[in-house]
Amino acid sequence: MSTGSEWVVLVLVLVLVLVVVLVVVLVVVLVVVLVVVLVVMLVVVLVVVLVVVLVVVLVVVLVVVLVVVLVVVLVVVLVVVLVVVLVVVLVVVLVVVLVVVLVVVLVVVRLCVDGMRGWAGHVDDSRQAEQPMGDQRGAECEQE
Repeated sequence: MSTGSEWVVLVLVLVLVLVVVLVVVLVVVLVVVLVVVLVVMLVVVLVVVLVVVLVVVLVVVLVVVLVVVLVVVLVVVLVVVLVVVLVVVLVVVLVVVLVVVLVVVLVVVRLCVDGMRGWAGHVDDSRQAEQPMGDQRGAECEQE
């Protein structure tokens, strides 16, 4: 039979084994919890970084798109203004050229008509010189 001290040693060994097992289980649980917490923190940090990067990329893309749209609108407006100015200038030049041509034509026609009258008057004068001085035309010349 075993003595009482053997039972005490056996109980102490069992308690010691139980404490060691509990400590090992606690250490394993703590390590697992720490690993899970670290993984969760890493995932959260990655998600936050990804969101920030996406927001920055979206803002940059929006700014670039806005600048491109603004430049395109400005170029279109500039081209339209230039075309309108060119059309107005061409119309003004055309009107001025037409007015100048019309004035020149009128002056040439007037000069031609005056020249023909003068030539006709010269012919009439030569005819009247052959006629007697009692003619009406001769009387006008004498009055002058």
